This record gives sequence, structure tokens and C-alpha cells, in this order.
Amino acid sequence: MATTTGYYEVYRSGGQWRWRFKANNHEIIAHGESYWNKSDCLNAIGLVKGSYNAPVYDA
Repeated sequence: MATTTGYYEVYRSGGQWRWRFKANNHEIIAHGESYWNKSDCLNAIGLVKGSYNAPVYDA
């Protein structure tokens, strides 16, 4: 599974759906909270994918 940008994994843990984004070397770069519905988990991935142009601010 080789990509140029990494890949998302959707999986179940403790009865809930979770996602993680992995680099091409399979290291986890980011992950999200847990969701009761797979569709909600997939929606969260869509939000992350769509935010690539979002500004970055110092806290």
C-alpha cells in the first residue's frame, strides 16, 4: 500500500470506530476520537482531508 501522502485506517476499538493517519513507513502521524457510528468516523476523516488549507496559529 504505497502512496505519496500516507493513508487513513478505520478500525474498531472498544466497540467504537476510530481513525488514524499513517505515513508511508506505517508510523501513526495523527488520530481522532472514537465514534459510535462508522459514518461519523468517515465524516471526521472528510473534515480533516478538507482542512489542508486551514491556517496554522501559535497558541
